[in-house]
Amino acid sequence: MNKFENDFQKEMEEHLLRFKTNSQYLPSHSKKAWLYNDFADNLFPPIRHGFLQHIYDEAMPLHDYINHVRSSQAYCINVFYPVLIQNPGALLELLGSRIHTHLKTLLGFEFEYSPDTNVLGEWKSDDNRPEEYVTAVDLKIDAQDNQGRRVVFLVEVKFTESSFTPCGGFDSGRNTGDMRRACTDAGVLTKDSRECYLQGANGKGKLHRTYFKYFDPLLSHFNEASFHAECPFIHLHQCLRNHALVRHHRSAGDSCFFVLLHHEKNESIVLAWKNYLNLLQPSAGIELLSLTGQEVIDSSGMETLKAYYRDRYTLAAGAHGA
Repeated sequence: MNKFENDFQKEMEEHLLRFKTNSQYLPSHSKKAWLYNDFADNLFPPIRHGFLQHIYDEAMPLHDYINHVRSSQAYCINVFYPVLIQNPGALLELLGSRIHTHLKTLLGFEFEYSPDTNVLGEWKSDDNRPEEYVTAVDLKIDAQDNQGRRVVFLVEVKFTESSFTPCGGFDSGRNTGDMRRACTDAGVLTKDSRECYLQGANGKGKLHRTYFKYFDPLLSHFNEASFHAECPFIHLHQCLRNHALVRHHRSAGDSCFFVLLHHEKNESIVLAWKNYLNLLQPSAGIELLSLTGQEVIDSSGMETLKAYYRDRYTLAAGAHGA
């Protein structure tokens, strides 16, 4: 079975293995050459010790494959953490330019953020917060604008991934019979979103997700044409969940945005992102924006970081349309 879903993934992994051998002088001849023995080697060298302390201090969860050369979590850390620590004003200026707001202060940030309360109905009970299988974003950035208002950015990072996480309920073995009605006939959702299996299928199921609660009425946020066949969120469910989290923050009074950070050559994830944007009404689309890793690095004003990103993450001219 092919371990790569597209040419970009293959070319990037080959490039990263060359970087590991030729620039980091680490062996890449084993059967698992794509794994670092020490995941700290996956980090931008000047931040290694400081970030390891950050992990300890914040009890930050790590992905199972944080030591993979194509780790999106390592990519997220390498792109954002140096700038957040050393030159946050540059990142605020970039983000502010995308939302046409002057951001004056970084209030804080959190990697692997998920809500402290059961706002999306994903917990077994309101007092029983699970450690996994809940909606989380790779990075939450809290800023303040000139008027003293809080502005929140929920950042989802896709390095070489070609798609977003699909709906787990669609393929669930428990989702059978009449409970699947909204899966195959999305028009049902526009009349009553509680027909969704994950929301309990109007009492037929046991789950109580509340994603659609934040888009009520549904057609004020999404185009009616998107609901004429099967559920449009089957392959874009991660976008729906993260967007619902944005809507939750907005309902609490914050200005909040869903941000996709992707590698500049990752055409597959850009296409998937556009597919989600095409579901939205124009008024809902202003809550979403995308950035490339290169844009964050270029605006950072940090020459060593720029050189690291160029050597490690930039494909050679001629590779994948570079």
